[in-house]
Amino acid sequence: MIQAPELSEKSPLANRIKAARHRAGMSQRALAARLGVSAGAVAQWELGSHAPALQKLSKIADALSTSPDELLGRPPAGLISDANVTELALIREARELGVDLHAVVKAARHERWLAENRAALQDANEFLDRHGLWSDGRRQF
Repeated sequence: MIQAPELSEKSPLANRIKAARHRAGMSQRALAARLGVSAGAVAQWELGSHAPALQKLSKIADALSTSPDELLGRPPAGLISDANVTELALIREARELGVDLHAVVKAARHERWLAENRAALQDANEFLDRHGLWSDGRRQF
């Protein structure tokens, strides 16, 4: 029985080849035989230590009943919507302006968390005040 793939952080292509092979229900040896390469070559592709030659990619995709675009992580044709194009344009513009989007999103998440939890924090402060549990009598969350 073929195990579910363990995905590595090293190579998205390696992860996608391994996942597609598992979806196809093939062993590394079976894929290697179909492609006319060694099982070691397939293992190296899946470990991310070597990438398959570009000419080999379409043969790998055919053998695994997928597309080269899917193995490369590209969206299928026709799936790029106007919203995606707009988002990509905004990301590009933010980069050009030197805006750190990660910091902006982090700050927005923090503000949302505070807004969502402000009432609970106030209740906790009131409870501690009512029961005299503050050591200095003034500290609040």
